[in-house]
Amino acid sequence: MASIQETAYPRLKLPLSRKTLRDSFTPTSTEILFAQTHCREIWAQICLLSFMKCYQHLGYFIMWKQIPQSIISAVAQSLGYLFLPQEVPDNYDQSGNKYRHMRLIRQYLQVKPIGEGTYSTMKIAAREAAQTKEYLVDIINVMIEELIRQRFELPAFSRFTREAGIARQEVNREVCERISEALTDDQKSLIDELLETKDEKDQSWWQQIKKDPPAPTVKNTRIYVQHVESIRQYYESLKVSVSLPEAKKKQLYYEAYAADLAYLRKFTSSKRYAFVILLLEKQMSKVLDDIARMFIRRMRKLHRDAERLLDQYHQQSRQQVALLLGHLARIT
Repeated sequence: MASIQETAYPRLKLPLSRKTLRDSFTPTSTEILFAQTHCREIWAQICLLSFMKCYQHLGYFIMWKQIPQSIISAVAQSLGYLFLPQEVPDNYDQSGNKYRHMRLIRQYLQVKPIGEGTYSTMKIAAREAAQTKEYLVDIINVMIEELIRQRFELPAFSRFTREAGIARQEVNREVCERISEALTDDQKSLIDELLETKDEKDQSWWQQIKKDPPAPTVKNTRIYVQHVESIRQYYESLKVSVSLPEAKKKQLYYEAYAADLAYLRKFTSSKRYAFVILLLEKQMSKVLDDIARMFIRRMRKLHRDAERLLDQYHQQSRQQVALLLGHLARIT
């Protein structure tokens, strides 16, 4: 679940500095004239301008009681008052005055209210983003950027998380279906058979292909070479040509690697086949790296052992030379 702090969803970060109040929350002369034209009461002008400045900063409307006093004071001072000269009605947030002010602000800023057009734009942007992105934060940020670009009012953050999650789920399901459709019937039968296979230690094939490399002894290296060859044969037999973004491959691989066999069996057949293919592809690359590292570690150990034996030989040689020189000295 993405948190609002991780995304570009606008928020009021309190306390607001004097510079921020001056640059972002002080109305311009044009905005003041607009408020005076449409509102006779001072409190109404301050309300309208406070809402306008908050909307310009956030891209959505908040409750009057949520507006910090520092913003209200900055707006009041721009109108020539040191503080709010008149009390705002207690029911302002539920009054017709507030909705009238919101309508005026939308007209003045030329922004579109939240509606079906907003949600449709969000869905389209989310699906496009989910084709190449996996993290909800990235998908949400794309949606926010697109709504701002099309001058839509931003809905609640919970709507973004919901739409991003739905889009990612739908795209990932389609990706799995594409991989499954690329498999032949024989390949699907092979996968079904492999998932039922166990070795003499009662370990499933799904566990075996995730095996980590052992210590690089001569015996272990020979055994792991056989494991690499086994993975290669399965990889060649089940190889399919489906182009996927790297981020999508990476995330689905992590999900496949984390899934045990019992959990894997709960998936739809298309998702199960896709996970096997993606895991095999990644494991093929991994085991080749593993065997190379085992070889390097083995060679380093041989090098260290050779250096140690060479040092021992030099030490023994020096002792023998010293002994011979001692004998020669006594002879002469």
